[in-house]
Amino acid sequence: MTTLKQVIDEYGVQAYLITGSELGPHTSYVSVELTESGLKCAIGGSALRNISVQPLVSLLWHPDRRGDYSIIVNAKALLYEESGSQWCNLELSKAVFHRPGPRPKGGLGPCTSDCKPIIL
Repeated sequence: MTTLKQVIDEYGVQAYLITGSELGPHTSYVSVELTESGLKCAIGGSALRNISVQPLVSLLWHPDRRGDYSIIVNAKALLYEESGSQWCNLELSKAVFHRPGPRPKGGLGPCTSDCKPIIL
């Protein structure tokens, strides 16, 4: 199975951070950094407001080529300030490769699509 470090080495550090609020979801483009305890990233004002109320977030890496897997990572965001900027540590709970289509025979993923777990 693939580790999150391998995924980031292949897909890069740029991802979409998806946060939620009573007004609906918000998507931010962020750069993540792998840490011993998960991931971290700098965030903007909308993500800060949303995470302050609802700390459960997702990260999405879109594939470069049609038919390849997207990467979805779920986490709990913990806010902090560093050098005058807002950041969050992401305590990871789940990560998967995901693409539309039927679950392949012998598939290891938790859903009915073509989904494979990633080792955190």
